[in-house]
Amino acid sequence: MLGLAPVIKRRRAIKSCENCRLKKLKCDKGRPICDKCTKFNLTNCSYIVPADDSSLSSLDEKILEIRKQLDILQQQKIQRDADYEIQPDELKSRSNIAPATVKTPTPDDATDNKMNRQFLVGSIISATEFVKKHDAFYKAILESCELGSRNASLPLNRISKAKSSSQSTELLEARCVKENIPLYQLIKPHIEDFNHIQSLVMLFFESELYHIYSFLNKTDFFLQFYQLYDSSTLLINNGIKHEGDYLFLGQLLLILRISSLSKYTDSFNHIANEISDEVVPLARLCLSELNRSFVYHHTLPYVQLIMLLNYYQLHSPEYGSSSADYLQFDISRLVKTCLAARYNVDPDPANPQCHRIRKVWFHVLELNYIKFIRDGDPLIITVDSKGEQQSYTTKLPSLDMAEDQLERAVVTNMIARSELHAHFQKIYVLVSDVVTPPPLIKIHEAFDLLVDKLYEIGLPNLVSNEELLKMNQNKPIINLVSRLSRLSQITNVLDAYSLIVNLGIPLFYNYKANKNFSCAQQIVLKLATCTGSLLSVNYFMDVSISAGARIQNSVKYDINVQFGYSLHLMGSILESCNKVMLILIVLLSRVSYYGTFKNGEEAAKYQKMSDTTFKNLKVLLFNIGNLGSRYLFAKEIHLLNVFKMVMNFGKGQSCSLTKGYLGLLQKNNTLLENSKFDEPLCEIVVNNIQDLKGEESSLRITDDGFLSELHSSNESIDFYFEKCLDSFFDCRAIERLEKFIEG
Repeated sequence: MLGLAPVIKRRRAIKSCENCRLKKLKCDKGRPICDKCTKFNLTNCSYIVPADDSSLSSLDEKILEIRKQLDILQQQKIQRDADYEIQPDELKSRSNIAPATVKTPTPDDATDNKMNRQFLVGSIISATEFVKKHDAFYKAILESCELGSRNASLPLNRISKAKSSSQSTELLEARCVKENIPLYQLIKPHIEDFNHIQSLVMLFFESELYHIYSFLNKTDFFLQFYQLYDSSTLLINNGIKHEGDYLFLGQLLLILRISSLSKYTDSFNHIANEISDEVVPLARLCLSELNRSFVYHHTLPYVQLIMLLNYYQLHSPEYGSSSADYLQFDISRLVKTCLAARYNVDPDPANPQCHRIRKVWFHVLELNYIKFIRDGDPLIITVDSKGEQQSYTTKLPSLDMAEDQLERAVVTNMIARSELHAHFQKIYVLVSDVVTPPPLIKIHEAFDLLVDKLYEIGLPNLVSNEELLKMNQNKPIINLVSRLSRLSQITNVLDAYSLIVNLGIPLFYNYKANKNFSCAQQIVLKLATCTGSLLSVNYFMDVSISAGARIQNSVKYDINVQFGYSLHLMGSILESCNKVMLILIVLLSRVSYYGTFKNGEEAAKYQKMSDTTFKNLKVLLFNIGNLGSRYLFAKEIHLLNVFKMVMNFGKGQSCSLTKGYLGLLQKNNTLLENSKFDEPLCEIVVNNIQDLKGEESSLRITDDGFLSELHSSNESIDFYFEKCLDSFFDCRAIERLEKFIEG
């Protein structure tokens, strides 16, 4: 028998306190009192020795010193807030702008103050959230607009629609599991009418819609589409062959919904034929059906369905603003899927799928930038500070691979948008450095360069005199290629302007926080000047459009001819424009409230810009009304903006704006002469628009324009810009409002 070596026990020095040794706990011996003893409130720790009493007393002294510093900072804050308070005599003097002669402010003034040397924003910039956080006046306006959204009976509450859509997805999934109902049986009733479904599918692929969502493939889609229906009876085949068919069904449901929003526009009587928004949760379930299996996760149809869902959420009317928390795009999952499928690596040009993969990757990047431009969300796909690509090598689609003129137009628009995205990337690299925040002067320079880029993009006259002549001769003037070019131009302008606002507004409040009112005024005036770019969009949408001269009454402006079937995109565009206008109006009021103008020329320029901003908002609302005569979702957006206008600008029953709009919202176009305004004004508006949804006669706006409907009533309706300005630039009213908010 083999003998075993004797076991030698090592003598280990015990390096723990008595309590930890008894409880068999790891002791933190690096502190006077170990963490475990502190956690269990044990005061008899073996590490506490008389020499450590001095350490405890020194800690108490440090705490007292920190408290004294906090008291000093608190007193400084109170004194700084008191500096902002304006006495009644000063309010009166500020209401009358007195000319003065001083040095014209420049961005270099930002370096005069130590606080001005850093940009106090961080990695995320969002105009709406930033203003809501730093401006009590604007926050009060938002809360007044949101009163109706908290009312469950408000028919325009798209927030509740989006939430209910998410809940309906969960309910449908639970129903399928509980009742053992195949998902296909829930989808089948929505796609049984072959002729109707085929017409919507053909509309999608023969119009601008297909070229906007160019990541889809027409040949593959129609091959699966006709396999879905029996060739002899044109009836849906019973059941599905394999799980992958759900990818096609999800795409089909979303395409039908998008086409339906674009087609049923000329009359609301066709609302019965509209594809309801109930198909959207079904499309999500089609995607969820495949989440249990990894077979299809790296396939192109899987990526296409995710992208189609994201784009629909971005543009659909029932979702409204994309900045809400429940509407966060699933960009992360999309990017991970594309990385797993190696779409970030440029394919071999000899690969038949090369051109298609490049287009898919372009749309992935586009969704990535849209979230940053509109909501200030961090970019998922980025490049380094030198502008070198680190996470992908996939190139842009090549013009050499374009098969026809339409495809060349699509690729050309992609190249133009990518150049703009590269400019956005530089700004993101600048503002996302949270370790060493950039100097304020650098942000100001980037802001000026972005403004110059906006003017460089520009928008030409979208309807020329030659086109007007052809319209008089009833000749087709615009083809599909020119429509795609116009859509790309409008999208580029709106994206650039959105980022200008998201960058300029935090810049304004940084200057204001440092009492640099001169530079703050410059920022606001430049923001107001840039609103001229929105005039081109308004000009494009205006049914009473003119190009140097007004169109003759005998000639009708057919918006479908000018814009095609892509007007479902205008929902989010118009709403974002309205949001920008409201922010600008508030900033104009703050400039007048916080600081006086330095000379008469600057004051006159400011007054002109403020008038232009109000007029732009008026034109924008009227154009939404014009679109509302043809597009049901635009009508809902119009009603929502009317609701905001009444809330923000109506000063009571005597205001002509309030009376006129409330009269328009009533079925019989009579004014609320006997109504009392004891209840909130939003409740009156809600009560008057309860029965408007789906009724053509209540808010039917003729082709001649929104004004003809307004002036058809007995009462004259006017906006009275001076009264609107007085309402917003009344410093005493603003001061009372702020004191009320502060409690």
